[in-house]
Amino acid sequence: MADPLPLPDALKTRSGDFALASGTKTSGSCPAPASITPPGPRKLVRPPMSASAFNKGFARRNGSPLLRHQDVQPVQESTHAESFYLQKQAQSQTPMVFVLEDGERIEGCIEWYDRDCIKIRSHTRILIYKSSIKYLYKAQE
Repeated sequence: MADPLPLPDALKTRSGDFALASGTKTSGSCPAPASITPPGPRKLVRPPMSASAFNKGFARRNGSPLLRHQDVQPVQESTHAESFYLQKQAQSQTPMVFVLEDGERIEGCIEWYDRDCIKIRSHTRILIYKSSIKYLYKAQE
């Protein structure tokens, strides 16, 4: 195979730099096409944003979006009595009656619960928000 053509001194560069047709140098792993000459350093164009708009747009949201329509009361220290009671009833599969705010009664066993809702297993499976429960009791009482 023949030797490559020698480069003129103006286009000779150190390793990793490539010469453009205009005679300017660029560094990188691949040379830019000879027909494209860079206009200069690139600029990031971003619309101005005030500090208050920045903080407002990225503020943490508190609470569930499903409960936003309700009045949020300050969180009180928990004694974990509710969690203990629900856990005990779920483990023993005690039949429970849930009376909702609108007067509807739902009977079934607690399958699982979390901070905002309870899943009840009866002839169907129902997910109830705790905020919609007026009171609950054991079905035998």
